[in-house]
Amino acid sequence: MSAESPGSDSQRTSATLIRRVRDLEDADGWHEFFGRYRQLVMSIARRHGLQQAEAEEVAQEVFARVARNIGVFELGGRTGAFRRWLGQLTRWCALDARRRRSPFGSMNSDDAGEPAADAAERVAAPAGAGPDQTVMDRDFEAMLLQRLQQLVSPKDFRIYQMITFEGLSPVQVADTLGIRRGTVDTILCRVRQAGRRELERLGESA
Repeated sequence: MSAESPGSDSQRTSATLIRRVRDLEDADGWHEFFGRYRQLVMSIARRHGLQQAEAEEVAQEVFARVARNIGVFELGGRTGAFRRWLGQLTRWCALDARRRRSPFGSMNSDDAGEPAADAAERVAAPAGAGPDQTVMDRDFEAMLLQRLQQLVSPKDFRIYQMITFEGLSPVQVADTLGIRRGTVDTILCRVRQAGRRELERLGESA
């Protein structure tokens, strides 16, 4: 894995990318945008009970709605603001899809009173972190962890897991794997740096 410079294209912030895709003719910008957020949109749609094909349709609808409204999205400087708005839009599009496949227009009481997806295009990103935002944050963290696993070596990722998720100390990890404590610290630092670079690439400044 080669290190990328802070100014490389892959580390543009979402704010910069959002400004780019306001130009609907910027095919490269939209390709990057789609690749960056498609997995997250699909994950939310599937979490709301949709089949793969239905989730694909929801993703297409979500990105079409984003294209119609990206020009008026306000970059307020709040971390994750765009992701929250995108998640809200995806959730409502998924609920709309569920309503359309139901002969009665709604499936259960959880859907009662839920606005249609059109409403998401007219509201700002939610400021708080309610239950739906918590779910979306988990999806985002899972996506980030999966990406991190692809970026670092299996050995480095295993050491990161042992410390971050299994609660072992660097000394315990070093003893378990038969390596020096300093090596563990170096690897942990390297993995965390990779995570920070990926957060920058995913645009958590917007």
